[in-house]
Amino acid sequence: MTTPASSPLETKTVDSFSTRFWLELFSNSAHFPIANIMLEFIVEQPLAYLRAPDMYAIIAASLAQSYWLTRWQTSSHPRRFLGNLIGPALYTVFEGLIEGPRFFSASHHVAYWVFAFAIGLLQGVRMRAPTGLRNLITMVENVFRTAIIFFMYIISETYLNVAQTSSIRIFLSDESHKFIGLTILFLGLSLSLANLTAERYQRLLAEETKQHNEKRLRELIEVAPFSAHLYELNAENGLIFAGANDSANTMLGIDSQQLIGKTIEEAFPQLAKTDIPLIYRQVAVDGIMHHSEQVIRKKDGTEGIYDVHVIQTGPNRMVAFFHDITELTHAYDMTLEGWSRAMDLRDNETEGHTQRVTTMAVELASVMDISQADILHIRRGALLHDIGKMGVPDHILFKSDKLTSEDWILMRKHPELAYEMLAPITFLRPALNIPYCHHEKWDGTGYPRGLKGEEIPLAARIFSVADVWDALYYGRRYREGWSEKQVLDYIQEQSGKHFDPQVVEAFLKLRRLSKNET
Repeated sequence: MTTPASSPLETKTVDSFSTRFWLELFSNSAHFPIANIMLEFIVEQPLAYLRAPDMYAIIAASLAQSYWLTRWQTSSHPRRFLGNLIGPALYTVFEGLIEGPRFFSASHHVAYWVFAFAIGLLQGVRMRAPTGLRNLITMVENVFRTAIIFFMYIISETYLNVAQTSSIRIFLSDESHKFIGLTILFLGLSLSLANLTAERYQRLLAEETKQHNEKRLRELIEVAPFSAHLYELNAENGLIFAGANDSANTMLGIDSQQLIGKTIEEAFPQLAKTDIPLIYRQVAVDGIMHHSEQVIRKKDGTEGIYDVHVIQTGPNRMVAFFHDITELTHAYDMTLEGWSRAMDLRDNETEGHTQRVTTMAVELASVMDISQADILHIRRGALLHDIGKMGVPDHILFKSDKLTSEDWILMRKHPELAYEMLAPITFLRPALNIPYCHHEKWDGTGYPRGLKGEEIPLAARIFSVADVWDALYYGRRYREGWSEKQVLDYIQEQSGKHFDPQVVEAFLKLRRLSKNET
């Protein structure tokens, strides 16, 4: 991709609230009010009607309705439906105050409500209908607009008596009525034509705005100092690679032109077994921004850690922005290792415990096909699993005898202390599951929250097995370590009680693999 000649910061106004307001007014909100005003001019003296507040009440109601519908133009069906009722609702209030209760039964008042309900429902159906049916539903809307205007005049209490309303044929037998009917029909058809024209213009305006925004976004991505990959969904819901900027090509050492048109799984096979393609599809469809760390393999085979932000750029389109944080992450992780060593040095008895359980938890996660990005968080959480014990008094932490019930009350606060210490650190939030939840049990008898089964985060379920294995095998000051067989028997016996059965199965598989290697 090449740098555009023009500045990407130059903007072009192709849409505005005022434009959409007037389009909404004359394509929808003003239909019935204009017809009502024209009819009042026909059946009453025009000058008298101009002096009365009725006309201004219905104009104000239609303007308020148009404002609401413009504000929520792309919103859900319920808001559109309610918006179509604003006009008749305000008109009812205004005229009720002016004419009193007798207005509520007036035919044109009832007709306004019928019209609003019908149009609101039709617009709701159109919003949810397949693209091919939307034009047909629009035609039905316009036919109804014409029909309701004609019907309203036929039943108008200000011009016709009850006998005349009983038959349209009787009504049309009068030549003057025919002329009035044709006038109304022409008015309705004219308004419908205006509606079709306005809606077509709205679609063209929306498409022009969309194309302009997409072009400008690509220009911004082109010159951005960070890397970016573009994707779009095809008809089969496949996520198709649509391009990259030069920064991304340089960072990953690839030629993105060779990948354009391929699915994300084909372009980047290492992502096929992860949840990344699913997450990207959800962003493209729903527009919810996603942020994560990803381990990405470069063309030369090396792996790097990347901070990735994924956003929707348009319907069924999204972009993934990423930058290399490998060195920064390495520096953070070295700091965490320093913290863990400091905690081990505080208690000589558990020296080496943190490194051992971290190694085992990472190996166990690998056996369970956990993604590399999640393994990074498991490693960090394992290194910090007992950091909450820094808040436990020394006389309890270093007690040579068994802890009393009072001692245990204080000791069991260390997961919550860990959460309070680490939660403010954004970088460590994905790793909090282990320090906070590694003492929860599969059957719900653990602490601090008594989580049960899959309520316990998977990372904590994995670490729990590694932690108990190490604690039993290496012993404590108040008891000797167990034999390997004793520990394995205990872990198997606690499957479904203390431990997740699937994690236990993976752990036993890992132990068998370790024995075969030795």
